[in-house]
Amino acid sequence: METAKVNGLSPYECLQFVFETLPTLGEEDDLGTLLPWRWKDTLPI
Repeated sequence: METAKVNGLSPYECLQFVFETLPTLGEEDDLGTLLPWRWKDTLPI
């Protein structure tokens, strides 16, 4: 949550994104795509 705040994001929106995206990732997918600084421009603030 602190990482979300530092990146200017809503902690709720971050958790929602992670919980929706994580189940769709395959074994070979990069978990780094879930890091806030990699996708902060795609979330509504």
